[in-house]
Amino acid sequence: MKIDVINYTEIQLAQLTEAQLLEVKSAQIKKNRLLRELAEKLQQEKRRLINNGMFSSYIWDWTKTYWTGVFEEEIGWVRDGLLFQLQYTPIDFTDVPYELDFSLSLADRREVVERYYMNAYSTYTERVYELRKDGAAAHYLCEGYKSLLDYFVEMAKKEA
Repeated sequence: MKIDVINYTEIQLAQLTEAQLLEVKSAQIKKNRLLRELAEKLQQEKRRLINNGMFSSYIWDWTKTYWTGVFEEEIGWVRDGLLFQLQYTPIDFTDVPYELDFSLSLADRREVVERYYMNAYSTYTERVYELRKDGAAAHYLCEGYKSLLDYFVEMAKKEA
């Protein structure tokens, strides 16, 4: 099953507990179901417009935009609920070299982790290697982990 309900790396997914993976799977199934329902709803609306002699590009475009927005909002709720669940599931991290403060925003958390790696390691290659091993950062940063890792990878390429 392709996981695209959240933007987690393979590393982050591998570090989730069995219960967390079940939550991810459940959310992905909900998202897939909603996308199927959207396709069915759009097909139904198209048939209705054609049968009523009201099918025009303007009305059809408005109808598609409206129903897509409705379903995207519901998918957003599923995603946000999953991220909340994953973010606040207690995990015991010992020996973490930076402070884990879950009351901080995700942007502030990323800044804490990035600052630690910038001070602790002298090259971006080292930072990439160490960040990939950091299970605490993967959990603590949620989707911000991927963007930080991508940033370090890009900077490592420029460094080489």
